[in-house]
Amino acid sequence: MHSKSTTQVPAGTAATRALLGGAVLAGPLFLALASAQMLMRTGFNAERHPLSLLSLGEFGWLQVTNFIATGILVLGGAVGFRRAMTAGPAATWGPVLIALFGAGTVVAGLFRPDAAFGFPPGTPEGLPAHLSSHGLLHGIGFDIAFLSLIVAAFVFARRYRLRSDRSWRACSLATGSAIPVLIIAGMSLGRFMGLAFLVTGLAAFTWLTAVALQQRNLTRES
Repeated sequence: MHSKSTTQVPAGTAATRALLGGAVLAGPLFLALASAQMLMRTGFNAERHPLSLLSLGEFGWLQVTNFIATGILVLGGAVGFRRAMTAGPAATWGPVLIALFGAGTVVAGLFRPDAAFGFPPGTPEGLPAHLSSHGLLHGIGFDIAFLSLIVAAFVFARRYRLRSDRSWRACSLATGSAIPVLIIAGMSLGRFMGLAFLVTGLAAFTWLTAVALQQRNLTRES
């Protein structure tokens, strides 16, 4: 048993754990703030309206801040993954893909979507006839974020397979497979688009939170 005087944290471990902790908190904080806005914002229907539409209107700055802050936390988490995962599958591409997820989330915050489906109240029903430049860039940010996370889930699944972590591998495969199905469903089911995208975000952040927490725990034990 080591005394306090002889027990030392390896160089960089505390900072690495802090960065991974940011990735752990990113999803819960994002979903908590978004949920509060869904209850507060007049005319917002969670079944029909994607969370991105909360970026519009008088209090849209709250969701803009939510996107950007979440993306920054995930970017920091990617640095934590890079520092903690020094070898093996996903050691190179895992952090890169998580960083792209964070960067895409920041882009989605910096560029607001176009009004759609009558939100904010008083705007036309249905999808906009033409995308604005900021609406297009918002969509590109969304695509980058979720495509990167899908690939990351499969990359981490390979890492878990070689480590014989069957439950983590199954969770990663399920996440990587479910997200594209949910996105396609959201694009196809106009009435329930918001609900499908909400479940997509929940699945993505649940996986990221779990993986970051596991890696943080492994770093603590090193």
